[in-house]
Amino acid sequence: MEWLIFAYVLALGMEHFRKLLILEASSILEKIKIFYSKYWNMLTTVAILSYFVGFAFRFDPVRVHSHSRVILAVNSVLWHMKTFDYMSVHPRIGPYITMAGKMVLAMSYIIALLMVTLMAFGVARQSIT
Repeated sequence: MEWLIFAYVLALGMEHFRKLLILEASSILEKIKIFYSKYWNMLTTVAILSYFVGFAFRFDPVRVHSHSRVILAVNSVLWHMKTFDYMSVHPRIGPYITMAGKMVLAMSYIIALLMVTLMAFGVARQSIT
């Protein structure tokens, strides 16, 4: 199963690279600048590269397998975000995904305040014990 996933990610990576090369810009630097100005292209590139890094770490005898597990777990989150991109064009699910994305952005300020409070509590708790 893992080799099938590897083949899929490899094929997707080659297709992604082909999309980069067929842009109509004149120089390669312009193509890269235009291609990576889109969020989803950047996300896909990071997901593909991090998958290959995590996959390669699995076969390195020096490294512990926990490194590859962490990288592949983070990679799973990136692929789920990519799935949301695919589902956003669905006529029924798409508006809900768009609304959820806007709500998460609106909640980011509240989450930042909550994180500051939790970190302050955690520092005080650790200093006492």
